[in-house]
Amino acid sequence: MEIEKIHQKALEIYLAKRKKDKNFTFYLRKNKGDKLSAGCWFQGNQGYVFTSPYKLADDNNKTQQIGVVITPAGRTYVEIPLTHGHNKKYESFFKLVVEHFKIEYTGWGKRYYKELCEGNKENLWINKLKDFLKNDVPVINQIAKDKGVTETDLFFLEKEFIKRLNEVEKIKNKSDSGDTKNSRVTDINFPLNQILYGPPGTGKTYSTVKYALDALGEAESGPEIKSIQELKDKFPGQVEFVTFHQSFSYEDFVEGLKAKSEEGTLSYSVEGGIFYRICKHAEISGNSSLEKLNEAIEKLKEELEDDVLTLKTSAQKKEFSITYNGGNSFYAKPDAGKYDNPVSIEAIRKLYVDSSMKSGENGIHFKTYTMPVITYLKEKYAVPNYQSQADNKPHVLIIDEINRGNISRIFGELITLIEPSKRAGKDEAISVTLPYSKVPFSVPKNLYIIGTMNTADRSLALMDTALRRRFDFIEMMPDRSLVSEGVEGVNVRLMLKKINQRIEVLYDREHTIGHSFLMNAKSLADLQTAFKNKILPLLEEYFYDDWEKIRLVLADKDQNFYQKLDNDDDLFLGMDNDYDGQIKYRRTNVEEYSQEAFIQIYKTAELNNDSDTEE
Repeated sequence: MEIEKIHQKALEIYLAKRKKDKNFTFYLRKNKGDKLSAGCWFQGNQGYVFTSPYKLADDNNKTQQIGVVITPAGRTYVEIPLTHGHNKKYESFFKLVVEHFKIEYTGWGKRYYKELCEGNKENLWINKLKDFLKNDVPVINQIAKDKGVTETDLFFLEKEFIKRLNEVEKIKNKSDSGDTKNSRVTDINFPLNQILYGPPGTGKTYSTVKYALDALGEAESGPEIKSIQELKDKFPGQVEFVTFHQSFSYEDFVEGLKAKSEEGTLSYSVEGGIFYRICKHAEISGNSSLEKLNEAIEKLKEELEDDVLTLKTSAQKKEFSITYNGGNSFYAKPDAGKYDNPVSIEAIRKLYVDSSMKSGENGIHFKTYTMPVITYLKEKYAVPNYQSQADNKPHVLIIDEINRGNISRIFGELITLIEPSKRAGKDEAISVTLPYSKVPFSVPKNLYIIGTMNTADRSLALMDTALRRRFDFIEMMPDRSLVSEGVEGVNVRLMLKKINQRIEVLYDREHTIGHSFLMNAKSLADLQTAFKNKILPLLEEYFYDDWEKIRLVLADKDQNFYQKLDNDDDLFLGMDNDYDGQIKYRRTNVEEYSQEAFIQIYKTAELNNDSDTEE
């Protein structure tokens, strides 16, 4: 189901409600940026649509605090995000709203969810949204009245609503008449910065391939490209992959000093990290003259591996030698001089584009030595004169486990530069001077950053605020429809459903079990292996030493998965200890995970006539 169609249908439903109640208003996006012009009337991104009849919003990113979320897969749920700006004035109102949806209120600082339906069976979400507006909204309005929530705080004023609705109608009319030029709605369908987040095993890293192909404009290549390596092979230089970890730093990501020892002599050079390299590649991609220059620079590096090049300055014809010891610069040493002078690759590129630039501006130094290098590259490697045209090929940087790195330490001052409005070529573009190379740097507008985040490692609510504000977050929860219903008599789909329902009650939804652990289960042996190597270790990590909760998740009343340990009465005989009466368990052997053991996990659901479909 396409995201634009969800926006359109949801708008029709809300307007139908307004037709019956002329005082009814609801949230519509302001005419700011390109999202509204692309037909996205409500909040959200390519992973979800957030609709709301209420004005109440948090003080961070202005997300409405009561609404219905619909995803392209048809999953629909009420969301009440209370993660920012503690609203003490109206907290009692929000508490009663949460409890209206049969959810336990445990305080501010959390997101509350009520599942309405899952799966796009006969547009089930449409009926659920209509039911919310018909049945739940009147109750919420009454709670607001009882708790003294003012109408100006709760609802959009008619004047503001009409203003936004008129903008929507204007865009719809242009679209219907074919006036809009929308060959590729990049800012909507392909956000520059997005993070796929969810519990372990929900296919986040696997899904980055699809999102990267969308950003590259190659969605039709999806069936034949299944892995990140295949993606990198098909689009060399356009796609890069990195995994963040606790030791990853700015020097690894952007640039840093690298030591090199040659014949007992230690030297240091500035080397660009993966982010720096892909940004530079994105800048020149599609420009044939710059690409030729880049190829020539690489060849010059190879030429200088075992040799020294002698050139002459343009004006005074004084000889100097050129060497390369790695990093982002060549080094020029005049015959009569004692010191090596850096000829940065960045300065070569800039003077190639505009030779009128002077030393001391825009990171240009030692122009006297840089211009002869450019002349040599043109003559030796047939580099043409600079031509300005470029087709801005999209580039993608995939960052796996983005939440495991220290964001402030890794991005540094560049966290501002990745904002869409701060990219090179935009009205609010910003560049900074890098601390090691001292050259100006900006982030190109054709670079897409796709991150993944495991919510079992860190909750979304605990994420670095600077990162949260600059990325679109796309939730990826367990999808039961991707696992088999029948494996040697075991309904794996229903089993996964019951396990995750219990985890949500005993822990939270961010620690549920992903579908990928069970997708390849075709036999009882496969199920045994999945539980032994994946599912049980995760549960033991989630509920550390709380064996009763683990057994509750598995409905393990017959000790199919965990067996009670019998302690000898004389084990601590004569010694003072606090361990008498403690109950401990050990995991049973994998061979003992019988068909009956797996069925027992969801047996109560079958007795209650439960199934894997939402009513």
